[in-house]
Amino acid sequence: MNLINLSFDLSDRYNIWSGLIGGLFLFLSYFGADQSQVGRYLGGKSITETRLGLLFNGLLKVPMQFVILYIGILVFVFYQFNQAPVFHNQSLIHKAKQTEYADKITSLESDYNKVFLDRKQEAENLIGAIRKEDTTQIEESKKSIEKIQASEKSIRSQVKEQIAAAKYQALTHWIRIMCSLPL
Repeated sequence: MNLINLSFDLSDRYNIWSGLIGGLFLFLSYFGADQSQVGRYLGGKSITETRLGLLFNGLLKVPMQFVILYIGILVFVFYQFNQAPVFHNQSLIHKAKQTEYADKITSLESDYNKVFLDRKQEAENLIGAIRKEDTTQIEESKKSIEKIQASEKSIRSQVKEQIAAAKYQALTHWIRIMCSLPL
């Protein structure tokens, strides 16, 4: 949850150095292979015009990348305090609830709602600890959130399994019907 981590640790994926090194290769591949860049370079009337075109292109595209990343951060923060559905394809859940798996799916949805409320409360505790600069509470909240996220993931995978079983049951039922029809 730290905004910028300046420590150089090769085992840590989320620090400023891994971001800069990864960003360097990303920008090299993007600006090196982008045909609009090549077109600006080859289509300039003079070296000065070419350089100016590339400079303005860079000045427009780099902030655009930050806007895209910022949107991702906003979506992440949104789902910390607003509940995402346990399964995004609502029509499949509705169909699965028409089968014998309805009670299990409803039970899992109830568990998911409880876990979300726990995670939301723990996120609020983490915010309070960050404001108070209480490092022990921050670490406890982080560990608690990680455990809650693991249980959310487990519940989601169980829901997926129940939906898959319901789909399999519906498919086998349909095959039995089709096989029993006279040709």
